[in-house]
Amino acid sequence: YGISMGGSAAILAAAQDPSVEAVVTDCAFARLADMVHQRFRVLPAPLRAPVAGSVRAWAEHWAEPVIDHVNPELALRTWKPR
Repeated sequence: YGISMGGSAAILAAAQDPSVEAVVTDCAFARLADMVHQRFRVLPAPLRAPVAGSVRAWAEHWAEPVIDHVNPELALRTWKPR
């Protein structure tokens, strides 16, 4: 069970662990890259892309994974039989 980012994490974990038979989630994001970009929609238009790009670059520098690979929507397709 997970809410928001926890829901996305639960989906990703279930895709990796075949012993997980079901996931209940509320408001999970489909793609981390889209969620990061959407978070900055409150900024004036000229600042959105530079700020989102900067946050993305620092996150990838500190955490190493490529944000484009955090894709719960794609992960769901790998466990259709469950």
